[in-house]
Amino acid sequence: MRARAGRIAGGTPCAGPASRLALLGVLAAALLGVARPPGLGNVLAVRHWSYPEYTRVVIELDRPVETEVRRLAADSRADRPQRLFLDLEGVWVGRSHAEGIPVGDGLLRAVRLGQNTLTRTRVVIDLQRYERHRLITLTHPDRVVIDIYGPRRGAPEEKPG
Repeated sequence: MRARAGRIAGGTPCAGPASRLALLGVLAAALLGVARPPGLGNVLAVRHWSYPEYTRVVIELDRPVETEVRRLAADSRADRPQRLFLDLEGVWVGRSHAEGIPVGDGLLRAVRLGQNTLTRTRVVIDLQRYERHRLITLTHPDRVVIDIYGPRRGAPEEKPG
């Protein structure tokens, strides 16, 4: 028996394209509306500053965290630059930084934050150039500071003074 559009073989009706899109919309809304687990800290602000020798990224939190920075190699097949990432356990960012923060200063392309799991925020720093980094955690207010060092693309050469 040949199946016709809108019916499964045997004559049972199936969902058409409009019904499938509506179902996908409901599922997406349900996934995006996942309730925030209780007791998590918050990302209050993300800022960056560019200095001649390095770029500083500061993530301000409402509680202290312990973290470490990990490095990922560039993946040219996936068009992904070299990057650093760190996980902030027990911290909620939700979708407040979904667009990312462009930097484009010759060292960093951008800083991205996302809810990696229900109880973990992941910070990804997309790199343009990289030699090394330094991680500092500070209190009052609670902050995670990442300094990224390297030669800037197109930076003028320093002249002896």
